[in-house]
Amino acid sequence: MSVTFAKAPLIELIAEMRWIPQGSTAVGPDIPQQATLPKIFLGGTKQEEFYMRVGGALYKHGFDRSERLTPAGMPFVLHQPVYRFRSETEEKRSVIFQVGYGIFSVHGIPPYHSWAGFSPFVHAGIGELLESRTEADANQPFTQLSLRYIDFFGEEMTQGRNTPSFMSEVFGMSTMLPAALTQVVTSNEVKSLFTKIVLPIEIGDLTVNAGDGVFNNKSGIVLDTMASSSTETAPKLDAIMKTFESAHTVIHKMFFDLTRPLYELMQPQGANGK
Repeated sequence: MSVTFAKAPLIELIAEMRWIPQGSTAVGPDIPQQATLPKIFLGGTKQEEFYMRVGGALYKHGFDRSERLTPAGMPFVLHQPVYRFRSETEEKRSVIFQVGYGIFSVHGIPPYHSWAGFSPFVHAGIGELLESRTEADANQPFTQLSLRYIDFFGEEMTQGRNTPSFMSEVFGMSTMLPAALTQVVTSNEVKSLFTKIVLPIEIGDLTVNAGDGVFNNKSGIVLDTMASSSTETAPKLDAIMKTFESAHTVIHKMFFDLTRPLYELMQPQGANGK
């Protein structure tokens, strides 16, 4: 039996896939000096049919509530979600699917329980996506796969510690102020702190963001962790799931080691999994 936490800090888990769609029309002139601005596209009939196929396939899995996130007929940018699908059944209400222009994602939200319970939805969703993509996109590789965990530690976990103290005592991330700062400030008290770390892992990069955050209008500490691929992935279900499983293994180990001082506060149940 794997470990779950009765008071898990997770607020969202996202398994995301991105690719470059074929055959859509860019809106406006392609001006080199505006290369930093996102290009605007019109999807067309085939793109809309793709969304409908995905929605129909997910409907068969019990995800019968759909929400359009962008108005029909309006242009959009690359990797912008267009539709969201969810279910009201108890066993599926913690899972949300989103699909858009070159993007497909599966979201786990409270009451999320474990990767073992969530990954079958990822597997099923990817299978339906591969069957639903347009003919032009069917053999297009995925440019990036990413698995992202967003955790929030409120008062019950911080127990009166400010952000620098919590990050140092719990995460082991110390903040050392250089003399250039301490010589010009009236106090060494750090009022706000947010740090970003990017490290190489087997599939690509591990990005860890940690520091001040707000959730449900309450202040606390955010730990935003993403494992992402750095090379293209073939449109094959087994290859895609292997990447996600590898990403989960990395984040699972990191989370348990990083939050060990909070283990009992999170009320573990089971033996060894997030």
